[in-house]
Amino acid sequence: MTWPFENDTSAITKKLANRSIKADKRRNIFIIVTIAFAACLMTVLALYTFGKSHELKTFLQGRYQAAVIDVDLETINDLRQDSNIEMVGTEALVDSFRVDDYTLNVNFRDSNNLYLYSTEFVGNLPDKENEVAVSEAYLKHIGRPVELNQEIELPLQNGKNANFTVCGLLHDDGANRRYQVLVSDSFLQSYFQDHIPYNATLRIMGSGSFKEDELKNLIKSCLTPYGIREEQIAYSSSYFDSVDNSSRDMLGVAAISILIVIACSTVIYSLFYISVVGKVKEYGRLRVIGMTQKQIKRMVKRESWQLSRTSIPLGIVVGCLIGYVLVPKGWNWLNTLAIIVVISILTELSVVLSIRKPIKIAASISPIEAVRISTTTENEKLNTKN
Repeated sequence: MTWPFENDTSAITKKLANRSIKADKRRNIFIIVTIAFAACLMTVLALYTFGKSHELKTFLQGRYQAAVIDVDLETINDLRQDSNIEMVGTEALVDSFRVDDYTLNVNFRDSNNLYLYSTEFVGNLPDKENEVAVSEAYLKHIGRPVELNQEIELPLQNGKNANFTVCGLLHDDGANRRYQVLVSDSFLQSYFQDHIPYNATLRIMGSGSFKEDELKNLIKSCLTPYGIREEQIAYSSSYFDSVDNSSRDMLGVAAISILIVIACSTVIYSLFYISVVGKVKEYGRLRVIGMTQKQIKRMVKRESWQLSRTSIPLGIVVGCLIGYVLVPKGWNWLNTLAIIVVISILTELSVVLSIRKPIKIAASISPIEAVRISTTTENEKLNTKN
């Protein structure tokens, strides 16, 4: 701020700062690269972590959080009426067969269950006793075309082969040569005839922001009134592990960013310190012609600001491009804008802190210091000639 009784020397300070920048190009390149690299690295780290978190959050929005083991259909229907429960799916393990070099896992699953497992599915779920939905990987393994409405033989009738019509296709990779076969409710009824061991998969309403312990306690409190024991509840490890890892990743990014800021500040401090020490005579001469300590400080600050103004946007733009390439599905404009603001402030803060001591050194140089250095330099030249 310039008071009414003060001369406005900002134009002169700006001019001197520009000349200083042009005169010390090598130092400026190092500083620009350092600041840009720090901003880029922090941006990439933040975008990658938040991108993965956003991608995971989107993926987990429809995932089941717990399963209730061995429960009857009446209880499942009651759970579906509960306002605290967003969705309930039904499944039942029918059997598992080892055939040659692969395994067939035969299950009953309804549409809600497929949704809660984020299972990619094409076609229709089995309705008739002779209809099945099978894994695409299974059809490829047995050399059959991956298409609907074809007949295949399966050992589902007490280990004996029988013909079934493919009405649906499950998209999976068939890891370890374990393939899924889904059967109809009609097949399920005829297979068990008596007690059917249904499992219910469920998701709690509006639970996206809950912590692990809070959500588990809420699930237990929702299920207890229906006579469901704690040992019947199986929590989704994939859901809870993912949420826990996401929080740890955020802390990791914060810790690494602090280390980057410290390293960046150290390098910038060293470069400015060397530059200021090398310009002692120049600053002293400026003091001789009447430049105040405040104006010297402004000039050095102006240098750092102009270098930051070039390097920080450069680093952030490059960081955003790399971040998008690494996690395109996790890109979110609100997250990105927030990251840009935070990284810009953090990087500029590291620059401001790192130049505090060099600025003080530059401002503390007296006119006498310039005269002393000039005299010493001239004496050295005379001695060399003699």
